[in-house]
Amino acid sequence: MIIRLPLLKFAVLCSLTCDVLSAAQMRLPEASEPVVRALTEFRAGRDRISVGGSMRADDARPIHEAFFAAVDVERVSGWDAAEIVEAPVFTFHPVKAQALREHLHHLAEQNAGAETVLAIATILRLPRSAGETADGVELLSRRLLMAPEVPSLLGSRYAGVVFGAIAGIPRKVAQERAEKILGMVEHLDPAASSGAVFEMQRYWRLAAPLSATKEQREALRLRLVAFVSAVLDSAERSSILTAQRPQIEQTLEALTIGVARGELVGHPAPALNFLWSSRPGLKTLADLKGKVVVLDFWATWCGPCIESFPKTRELTAFYRDFGVEIIGVTSLQGMIVLPGARPIDCKGDPEKETKLLGEFQTQQKVTWPVAVSREPVINPAYAILHLPCMVIIAPDGSVRHATVNPHSSLVDQRKLIDPILKEFGLKAPTD
Repeated sequence: MIIRLPLLKFAVLCSLTCDVLSAAQMRLPEASEPVVRALTEFRAGRDRISVGGSMRADDARPIHEAFFAAVDVERVSGWDAAEIVEAPVFTFHPVKAQALREHLHHLAEQNAGAETVLAIATILRLPRSAGETADGVELLSRRLLMAPEVPSLLGSRYAGVVFGAIAGIPRKVAQERAEKILGMVEHLDPAASSGAVFEMQRYWRLAAPLSATKEQREALRLRLVAFVSAVLDSAERSSILTAQRPQIEQTLEALTIGVARGELVGHPAPALNFLWSSRPGLKTLADLKGKVVVLDFWATWCGPCIESFPKTRELTAFYRDFGVEIIGVTSLQGMIVLPGARPIDCKGDPEKETKLLGEFQTQQKVTWPVAVSREPVINPAYAILHLPCMVIIAPDGSVRHATVNPHSSLVDQRKLIDPILKEFGLKAPTD
């Protein structure tokens, strides 16, 4: 396959480098036909059983089993592995993920070149294994950043895997190689590297603090905005990108709103408007002004969200007699997943969905109010990239803490909340 990169004029600061031009002339192998066929069948099977993006484990498991019956992960190439890691095939098979990791380590030790770089990137994208050390991850991250093949791969169909691995490297390594990290985006081309668009928010979180000045940070942001805009403009020419258009639009919004310019923590909380709430009279976030507000962003299909409920229940009970309001924020998902049941389709029927949400609260013993926002629960204005995630707002309506982990202990949560209560002269717990 020949990757041809047209000369594109970005709106800001964009020029083609020699590295990207060399990618245009570089012939890169593709995944083998059996792997491509198995992945196609895997994705089609998941689509058949999916309701609103969610599915029962019992329904999904046979589809995963069929994939591994067709693909031996201990014999795949680096090109195969780069395609496999982009699909959620390891959900029920952590042992297979470990087997692929060990196989790729062997490839990386025995070979050199672009395939080895892809093997390293894929290892970094795989779920972390129990025996993997921080030193080992840092070593692989440094190898990836210094590999001369990276610019060419970033200008190719494998950009998503490589750019995603770069976006997830340890902050310690990123600080050591800040110039490398900041320069990676120069090698991306919207025509050939569109897969990287889905890693832009993670990359921005890593790269923005590495900028030496506000001007450099803003120049980087505008370069990312230009890249995402160009991918969005071309989305209609690709069925894959067309299906992912809402996600690309969300990424663009995340890079253009206040939070991307450093205007979240210490600034007024972005507006939230509620179309339904289990708390009577709650219509907007402004209705809670005067209290410390803990926004817990979640969804019924989100397993980690449900796992965090005991912690949130404990937090709610502890602050019951103080000026703290915990609100579980979700949005219409077009379906509800009740405990132990198949997803219930609610698409186009908000009344049905909110009624079932009340049943979910009862069944899961959700003791804090829940609200359905008009804004998406994966809310870029609050830097929400994954669920669950908490944001803490002061009584004056300013954001004090973002991206708080709901799984945190009560002791750690108190370190964030109690000082705000004392600052505003509100009753605070005593040790």
